[in-house]
Amino acid sequence: RGSRADPELSDCHVAELGAAISKGALAHLSDLRLQQNAIGDEGIICLAAAMGSLRQLTQLRLWGNRLGDRGMVVLVSALKSLPLKVLNVAENDLGDEGAKALAAVLPSMPAIERVVLKKSSQITVAGLKALEDAAPPKLCLEVK
Repeated sequence: RGSRADPELSDCHVAELGAAISKGALAHLSDLRLQQNAIGDEGIICLAAAMGSLRQLTQLRLWGNRLGDRGMVVLVSALKSLPLKVLNVAENDLGDEGAKALAAVLPSMPAIERVVLKKSSQITVAGLKALEDAAPPKLCLEVK
């Protein structure tokens, strides 16, 4: 729900979006806003499989999508080959595993400038420390 009038993406629509991305239909897309769609790990995994063809993607907004550690682990492996500058994954269900997976790929994301997370009871000091230690000097790491 990007706005109140926008419908949630169903599993079917996520699969269709992934297929369109894979076929190059959105190859020139630079800003993908899928916030508040309750996509979940399965949907994110489906999209992540197609993300490699979004070679111009600089901003990805996935806040409020029930993204958990399993989805984040798959997503970040797809993102490291993209020129991503902004990643917003706030208001999701991430824990230390997801935070550490993101931390592991941050050094291989030279364009990244801003990452937005939600501080939750699931991300402990260890997860936050992993992110801080891995963050490139120019990265603005926002933990709301």
